[in-house]
Amino acid sequence: MEQPEPTGAPPYRLQTLQLREILELTADADREVQARLEVGHSDLEAMNHLMIDGPLGPTEIGRRLHMSSAAATVLVDRLEAAGHVTRQADPNDRRRQLVVPTPEAAARAWEAVSPLIGGIDAVLDGLTSDEQAVVARYLAGVMEAYERFLSSGSHPGGRDRWR
Repeated sequence: MEQPEPTGAPPYRLQTLQLREILELTADADREVQARLEVGHSDLEAMNHLMIDGPLGPTEIGRRLHMSSAAATVLVDRLEAAGHVTRQADPNDRRRQLVVPTPEAAARAWEAVSPLIGGIDAVLDGLTSDEQAVVARYLAGVMEAYERFLSSGSHPGGRDRWR
């Protein structure tokens, strides 16, 4: 896979170019899922957090999406009006509300992404456990490189930005 190198740039490794392509394909896949679910970018990001991490408060959604409390409230209102989420009282603190995906929205989201997830899992199924361990180690290292990069700049770094 010969790639022209920008002037003065170091040579790019095949795996680095592949990772970049995966990031571009991921952005394309996100746009496809947005179209299938008829939601916007921020709406899909919020739903992703809710589906993976469970119910969250509107403030927590805003923090994870780097938006103001007011903007997060508008986003949750929009998701609720579209039937994607409901607001429920937090069982541990009745003053606090949690945002919960509706069963219908969760089913539609899973239907939209399960072919991609299944395809990725099938690739892993074709690898030995030792090969899977190498892939996991590489991806963990890539995530650490991203976190170091982000923590060295003006953005708050580390995984706690999302979790």
